[in-house]
Amino acid sequence: MKHTPGPWQVISYSVFQADEVGNKQVVHNIKGRTREERLANAHLIAAAPELLEACKDALIALHNLTPDEYMKKALRSLKQAIAKAEGRTD
Repeated sequence: MKHTPGPWQVISYSVFQADEVGNKQVVHNIKGRTREERLANAHLIAAAPELLEACKDALIALHNLTPDEYMKKALRSLKQAIAKAEGRTD
């Protein structure tokens, strides 16, 4: 599954992605119960592409360390989060 490439930005209560010439397309219109909740949701969603890349980088870095129980849990969590973000079930 391929997502709309980042970076994404928040404008009002929508998340946009701009192409190389500055044309913007809506990635997501934010819903929420309050103004603050909609804005918080917008910022979280806008950070998604960078968060996914950071998780992948962290997974690679953690693989190079000696695993203990905490490390194994972190590795499992990262793998599950990445799979979920990519629409996989593994």
